[in-house]
Amino acid sequence: MWLGAISVSCALFAPSAQAGWLPAVDISEASEHAGVPQVVLDSEGNATAVWDRWNGVDTVVESAYRPAGKGWGTPIDLSEPELEGEVVPGAHDAQAPQIAVDRNGDLTVLWESYGGTKTVMQSVDRPAGGSWTAPVDVGEVNLGTSPEPWIAVDREGNAIATWKKGDVIQSAFRPLGGGWEAPVSISSGNSYVPQAAMDARGDATAVWMRFDDPRYVVESAYRPAGGTWESPALVSQPGEWAGNPHVVLDASGDSLVAWRGEDDGKEFVRAAYRPEGEPWEAPADVSSEGEQVQSVRAAVDPDGNAIVAWAGDIPKEGGYEIAHAAFKSAGGAWETPTELSADGGNSFPSDVVFDTSGNASLIWQRWDGSSNVIQAAYRPAGEGWESAVDLSEEGMDAVVVLDAPGDATAADGHATAVWVSAEEVACSGEKEGPCHSDTVQAAGYDPDGAPEVELEVPPTGTVGEPVEISTPTEGLFSPLIEFGDGESVADTEASHEYQAPGEYEVTFGGAEVLGYRASTQRTITILPAGPEPEGEPEPDPEPELEPEPEGEPSRPGSTGSQGAPTASASADPPVPPQLPSPQCTAAEVALNAARHRLKVINIKLSRANGVTAARRLAAAKRKQVAAMHGARQRVAGTC
Repeated sequence: MWLGAISVSCALFAPSAQAGWLPAVDISEASEHAGVPQVVLDSEGNATAVWDRWNGVDTVVESAYRPAGKGWGTPIDLSEPELEGEVVPGAHDAQAPQIAVDRNGDLTVLWESYGGTKTVMQSVDRPAGGSWTAPVDVGEVNLGTSPEPWIAVDREGNAIATWKKGDVIQSAFRPLGGGWEAPVSISSGNSYVPQAAMDARGDATAVWMRFDDPRYVVESAYRPAGGTWESPALVSQPGEWAGNPHVVLDASGDSLVAWRGEDDGKEFVRAAYRPEGEPWEAPADVSSEGEQVQSVRAAVDPDGNAIVAWAGDIPKEGGYEIAHAAFKSAGGAWETPTELSADGGNSFPSDVVFDTSGNASLIWQRWDGSSNVIQAAYRPAGEGWESAVDLSEEGMDAVVVLDAPGDATAADGHATAVWVSAEEVACSGEKEGPCHSDTVQAAGYDPDGAPEVELEVPPTGTVGEPVEISTPTEGLFSPLIEFGDGESVADTEASHEYQAPGEYEVTFGGAEVLGYRASTQRTITILPAGPEPEGEPEPDPEPELEPEPEGEPSRPGSTGSQGAPTASASADPPVPPQLPSPQCTAAEVALNAARHRLKVINIKLSRANGVTAARRLAAAKRKQVAAMHGARQRVAGTC
């Protein structure tokens, strides 16, 4: 299963591309159930998604991979693979997968799996460029409980797993290249919804909500790199009702936790910081007073800029939950929240993320009056939120990811979102409706817009002589030039000789980093090889003249006795005009086309919107100037 190409049948000079979300594609087979997909993007631009799906026998954990610049591959089963190594006997009904990636592109997946008499936490790994390992046990819990697994890795690949065993939060550590250590309990009883995060050095922070009669509170535990878990600390305010926390860390190890809090009957989105190595600071109110809030999510970039998102509304008749987002610069205060979704339908944020450059994306689920749709908004670094767009006709359980930590940033500024699209279908057998068919879908955001490719092909060529074909479009993956005669080359430029005269459609195609492809075509006319030079043509025989009557001398232009004009015996035969050679004509046409292309590039450069587009056009201009110089030389050599 490959990502469908975007059919961009553009002219030689396409208008400037606009940033935005590109079309959604299916990345799983349709099934009676598909649940809660997760996705990561490594710093090379490769994406990996995981989800659980009913395969007709069991619920299994599946994964699909999308190499940078290519389409999504066929999903594979991670929980019941035909791999070498020991697999838990009888393990099935795997669900709730979580995935994490380190700076090198190494992957770790954690999920819960039914093991007959217990629920088992299982994990697999895949080194960058390698294959998935066999599942291994990480921990176990009694049947009948929901362990709510969570996974986090640091920059080098050390991993922390957390889950709920009964009403206690447990955690296990796995050093890079090693095995999972024995789980330890990190909370007291009545604790729920654990999450964990790690910074680049390997420091870990876990959060959860705990019932501290008569209210819930938010607590946290800290584990320094190479150390052990410290005793839990209270994060929410004393006397506050608090729950459903979300934790994130920046590159310096500073922790941010956001949650839903309630004081004296008033609800708030609250956020608290713990600078690296220090205690938790007093929380700040992020939402507006009087607002009812839920679905709180948080994100920070490596520099410490932060976003908190939530669903909120002011109680009133006909009011709806609106997706809000508040931004805080590093060291600054929380700014006034922005409403991102439209009124008239409830909207619930499901994920918000940053990349290493400070670009951000928020994704949510919104009721449009007939179904739930997935919507998303994008916030370029240093700018405001772009308008929200629909990503699906009907969907749920959406998540989004931007570029991962690492030295390479091949997909910097590019977002990838995944979700479950649910379609109502006729029920099979005796099953009562309604019945649904679930499919995992994905879409990408490109800050430069859909790829628009240009193609430089001379209008004519000659059999047996090289034809130079190239594109000034840069940054494309999987380039392919098809010459129209059955031959092709995987490159952005080529020299090709045609073996027969005729018209040929030259096609060039390529993909941007998220795998979306575009192509364009040009027609080239191949002329026959020139004929061998011949000698001077023999002059036509002079016409025989009618005899003139005596006494009537011949006059130029006069008519004879039969009324026919007479020819001058001294008239010279006509001289045929000297025509340019086919090679000269082709060279002059190519030079004019090169001048036109340079003019268009200059116009585009003067109107470039953004640094990335300007850099790309400046490079195209340099290449076009060189091409025009070569065209001038060909004119001088053939004309």
